[in-house]
Amino acid sequence: MKKLKILIAVRTSWHLRDFIESKLVDQLKKKFELSFFFVDVNLSTEKSIEEYDVKKYGEIYKYPPNFTKELKSKNFILRKFKTFKKIFRPKINHFLYFLNEIQDKINYKKKGAVYKTYENDGPLSATIIKYLIKFKLDNLVKKILKGFINFTIPKMIPREKNFDLILIAYNSFNVYGYIDDLIRDSKRLNIKTFGLQINLDNLIDRVPLEKTNFFGVWGMQTFTWCVSRHNIPPYKMAIVGTPRLDTMKKKIVNKENARNYLGLDQDCKLLLFCPSVREHDERFILESIQNSIKQKKFQHKIKIFYKNHLNKPNEFTGDNEIIRELSDEFEDVIFYSLFKKKNKSSISTLEEYSYFYEACDATISPFSTMSLEGMLLGKPTLLYDYGIDKKNITTLRMDLIRHRIYHYPIRLSKGSVICNNKKNIINDIKKLLELTEDQSIKDICKQTASQAVDYFGKETSAEKIEKCIENICLNNKLDNSDDIYI
Repeated sequence: MKKLKILIAVRTSWHLRDFIESKLVDQLKKKFELSFFFVDVNLSTEKSIEEYDVKKYGEIYKYPPNFTKELKSKNFILRKFKTFKKIFRPKINHFLYFLNEIQDKINYKKKGAVYKTYENDGPLSATIIKYLIKFKLDNLVKKILKGFINFTIPKMIPREKNFDLILIAYNSFNVYGYIDDLIRDSKRLNIKTFGLQINLDNLIDRVPLEKTNFFGVWGMQTFTWCVSRHNIPPYKMAIVGTPRLDTMKKKIVNKENARNYLGLDQDCKLLLFCPSVREHDERFILESIQNSIKQKKFQHKIKIFYKNHLNKPNEFTGDNEIIRELSDEFEDVIFYSLFKKKNKSSISTLEEYSYFYEACDATISPFSTMSLEGMLLGKPTLLYDYGIDKKNITTLRMDLIRHRIYHYPIRLSKGSVICNNKKNIINDIKKLLELTEDQSIKDICKQTASQAVDYFGKETSAEKIEKCIENICLNNKLDNSDDIYI
């Protein structure tokens, strides 16, 4: 039997990181003939994607094949049309995404609140859409723009390869719309697509503009939401967990070794602080904890490992040098960016995460994926979820995400502490420390997290994904529920 030809498509470097460092690509290479699809770095701004050498796994295809070669044509009209496509197509896709989102959400939320939400992300689009809906022109404009988008689909997939399936790192909101175009092009060629859920929340919080034929999702929370809200049939979905956790499953380190790796004493309470990529109130929280440590308000010796984002140089309205200066201000805080520079270890990012989780006693987070991953290992979490003064520097309105369905189990869990007011942060940290002393909390945390992520059991996510690909290609479905699903 000939090997199935699989094209792996990713848009950002950290999607590729999860696929490679989790050994998903190695697993798939054993069974399938692999190729890779990237969008040119000049379009995607993901220059770091080239840090991974995937040539050993298969051929690489980029879109467009020759970005630097200017499109020339003697036909003036054709030349201008191509220029129009190049400039405005991503903007049109972006506008269609917002229109799709707003049309969906005004069905169950107040219009004013919906428009206000999207004024932060797309102020011009939100304003235009507001008036289109007011004068009942939204569906007409949607049909016209979709007609243009579908009529001008670029040839992104190599025609000569005859792929059996495209495995896509799927994010329902993909900036610039290149993955949307890839899905459209695959439909035109009748090539099956299998989208792997990348972000924990994305398929739940956002409405897909273009859907893949099949989906691999993290857990039951996403599965049920996609069936009920996005009308995706069960036989087109599989609960596969996420490849990024396959490394954690191997249990490569114990707490003592993890503390030694981080350069920490064994007798302290370590709180792993995992902020969002969007700035909120992190500096205030760090200051509050550091001052409380100095004033000896805690019964335990406390250390904070602050997992700041390496690709986020403007955190705390500064750069990496200011972060370096902050390390003097926060003597009990270890900043990940500085730790990474000093640490000469060759272990991968996902392996490092295993060390962080194993070393910590609890996590602090605004409902980040890392807090959920910590709970999978039995670590309680403090979730800060409060609005702050609009004059304060922030781009994240935490109150807008309060009732997302995927937060419901973690909100009610005895393994989590919800901070709804910044004045309560220290008292809530004390509650969190009490949870670390309760041995029953470990199992409660694992049970809470298992609703969102399929993590437990011997089978890895990579092994599940491999079986899904075979089922899709051979049976055109992921299970037999098509017999009973209406």
